[in-house]
Amino acid sequence: MLKNILLLIILFYSVSCNFSEKKTQDIHHLSNIIDTLTFMNYLFDIKEIPLRGKSITIGEVQDYYIDSKENIYILDAKSIIYKFDKTGKILNKLENIGRGPGEYVDLELFTVDNNQNIYVDDYRQGHIKKYDNNLKFIKYFEKKYPQPFRSIRILNGELYC
Repeated sequence: MLKNILLLIILFYSVSCNFSEKKTQDIHHLSNIIDTLTFMNYLFDIKEIPLRGKSITIGEVQDYYIDSKENIYILDAKSIIYKFDKTGKILNKLENIGRGPGEYVDLELFTVDNNQNIYVDDYRQGHIKKYDNNLKFIKYFEKKYPQPFRSIRILNGELYC
């Protein structure tokens, strides 16, 4: 299953994004660097990790990410992001569904930076939202157009959509 997810994530790397002038962080078009990326950059050994936690029911996996500390993040179809350590033990989950500050309506994509901050595409509200490594809301960036992205990733410390 991870092999299929890996292949899907690689296919997500051809997108564009537009943000309003209110942005506080540079957002870059992935298409500007896609030529420098090679398929071999994304190949790694596949291993099975049983996920452990009380009453965890993960639905259809929408997206996933493995950070530099080998924590595993999984976004399911219910717009919940689960954070597991490298042994599969659940550390936390992001489940802030709503329309208030720090809440989101519907997620399809996310990414994690080197500080374990999580960026989520809340396309229904037209925002990219940022949460810290404890899954606490930090801020949001307004999107110029509310359509969902095909991919959102951090490369060389920059956010690409």
